[in-house]
Amino acid sequence: MRNWADFQNYKDKTLDSVIAVTTAKFALFNIQSVMDLTKRDTLDMKTWGQEKSMVYLVIPDNDSTFRFLSALFFSTVFQTLTRQADIDFKGQLPLHVRVYLDEFANIGEIPDFAEQTSTVRSRNMSLVPILQNIAQLQGLYKEKEAWKTILGNCDSLVYLGGNDEDTFKFMSGLLGKQTIDVRNTSRSFGQTGSGSLSHQKIARDLMTPDEVGNMKRHECLVRIANMPVFKSKKYNSIKHPNWKYLANQESDERWWNYQINPLNQRQENHLEGLRIRDLTFESSLK
Repeated sequence: MRNWADFQNYKDKTLDSVIAVTTAKFALFNIQSVMDLTKRDTLDMKTWGQEKSMVYLVIPDNDSTFRFLSALFFSTVFQTLTRQADIDFKGQLPLHVRVYLDEFANIGEIPDFAEQTSTVRSRNMSLVPILQNIAQLQGLYKEKEAWKTILGNCDSLVYLGGNDEDTFKFMSGLLGKQTIDVRNTSRSFGQTGSGSLSHQKIARDLMTPDEVGNMKRHECLVRIANMPVFKSKKYNSIKHPNWKYLANQESDERWWNYQINPLNQRQENHLEGLRIRDLTFESSLK
């Protein structure tokens, strides 16, 4: 009420300016589809840390108009579950909540994300940001170099390859140095021919930027906290026993048609032909 009283005391030009800025900021909420999306809670977030569930958020990769909604969504998720863990469960959610942030740059800047990466781990939550290159993270969280905080809070980093020179240099610097032994030999020809042999140890990048860029398609680099970086082979997902249960296009037998009835806003599930598993008898997917 005090803020409202202060607002009413603004002079004409100041009042008009405040109203204009506020109107511009919330203009997108005048769109009917946005109003329909945000006017009610259908997610029941407080059950996510108590019951097994999966939530998919589909974000267009070619339109940033409503990107603020996806950023607001994740900010709300982190705040809600963190508060619930502290108040209802003495600091930790009963079930682990893992958030896969694929195409992380398309989500938009999540408020206080650098701080969230520091705090959610202790609440039995984990975050998996997935990026195309290091420039995406640096550009999105450049203020106060928050991107460094985000990287520092990641116990594991997996580099799958790419074609960005800045990322090559970043990974090369992250891998560190190694010590190599260099042997130099020389020999002179003439009446008093002579030769010499010398050894010296020098530092060399464990992998130069060129070597990082020339990695084979099936190779990756893995960095885990308190462990040396190692090169490994990528897992071939096609060989996974459950690969046959996936679908890539509508013509596939196991394609799931997700539809919303526009009259009652209720989800209609078409599960014919899908593999149904009773999770009451399974601790995890195999």
